Amino acid sequence: MATGSVSGVNFTLTGSSNRLTYQDDGVGLGDDEIGRREYVTVTFDRDVRLTGVSFMDLFRSRDGNAESASLYSGAPPTGTNFLDSFEAVEFYRPGGAGAGMFAVDFTGRSFTFDAGAGNDGVGVGDFALAGLQLGDLVPVPVPAGALLLGTALLGFRLTRRKA
Repeated sequence: MATGSVSGVNFTLTGSSNRLTYQDDGVGLGDDEIGRREYVTVTFDRDVRLTGVSFMDLFRSRDGNAESASLYSGAPPTGTNFLDSFEAVEFYRPGGAGAGMFAVDFTGRSFTFDAGAGNDGVGVGDFALAGLQLGDLVPVPVPAGALLLGTALLGFRLTRRKA
């Protein structure tokens, strides 16, 4: 588990194993990447608007095979809801980055990433989570009833003064 803060929003990273790793290319598990049957969950202390996801080591092979990553709302094992999948755009080459930035637009407090069924045909289907882009922070709603109650109390006070 790892914790941090960005723009006043606290976050926690957890994985399907206690072996979170941080390499030059991003967050992974154990061997430095998120592979099949592994996941990483990012949980924020409040709702955020996720507008972009960045991956490294997500490749496509010359024969058309592609690694993929999947995004879910929520954190396992309580169940997650599928939101989107991302397929590699860069062809595999030794020493390559396999970088990919994908635009999304989801609001929530917890997001889980896992390796999809795809494979680049060169090795195991896996990737590193390189970054998340947050849009405008979702404001904490003030219940409409609070405004109504405040107005009513002010009205009672004004009525009492006139009497």
